[in-house]
Amino acid sequence: MTIFTQWYTGTDTNVAIPFPSGSGVQTEHFYIGRLGGEVHADTNGFDIQAAKQASRTFGYWDLAGPDSPSRTTSTTAQAWGHAQAQACVAAWRANSRVTGKTLFLDIESGNGGWGSDSSANRLVLEGALLAISAVAEPGIYITQTFWQQCFGSWDPGPFVLFLAGVHYAGTDCPTLEEAKGHWNALPAIGGMLPMIWQFQIPGCAGQTQDWDLTPYSGWLQAGRWLPTPEPLSSTLVDQTLAKLNAAVADLQEAITIIKQLR
Repeated sequence: MTIFTQWYTGTDTNVAIPFPSGSGVQTEHFYIGRLGGEVHADTNGFDIQAAKQASRTFGYWDLAGPDSPSRTTSTTAQAWGHAQAQACVAAWRANSRVTGKTLFLDIESGNGGWGSDSSANRLVLEGALLAISAVAEPGIYITQTFWQQCFGSWDPGPFVLFLAGVHYAGTDCPTLEEAKGHWNALPAIGGMLPMIWQFQIPGCAGQTQDWDLTPYSGWLQAGRWLPTPEPLSSTLVDQTLAKLNAAVADLQEAITIIKQLR
């Protein structure tokens, strides 16, 4: 079990500021605002005041599934996902308030088009992830149940998991302290552990907005959530090879001694 000592709280979509009492949240470290959906940019769901107040602002995009009426018959499922993500990237580049380098794909039934054909669903998401990965870090907002319904057992590759769903703590709508205590029990989705958890939504204990939680801090400076692997230096490689050669020499010497004792 990982022990976390530092926590960061954030909000997404439309935010009520000042924060309502009873949430347990005192600081908005990050904000995740809506940039649009399908292939159309719009700021319905982007709170400018919240973006100003946050230390770092990210963007998300409502991704529609393969059965969306907006998809033309000549457009493949993968191309449909790719086109939506390209629109997302364009909206991200046009919004100077979004400084984060992670773009989240919002996948939920309300966005439409997500049917029972998991193969087609996967192609849409695959196309979207490919388009975003070319210029930014891809993220996905989804519940465990909806992931299983749409994609089944499928790992599409690295992405930042923004976990939706307020029931993982064993009770709906956990308090901030309860959410912290249940972080290590959160489920992995698509082969990825959560980086962010939306632990409260409107209606939770009288709340009127979403509350998000993370124990990670790399996004503060780097603007991205997943760590970037450090390349091995030539010095480190040389040192490792020297240790391996020494170990092989010791093993050969031990074998020689054993043979002599027989």
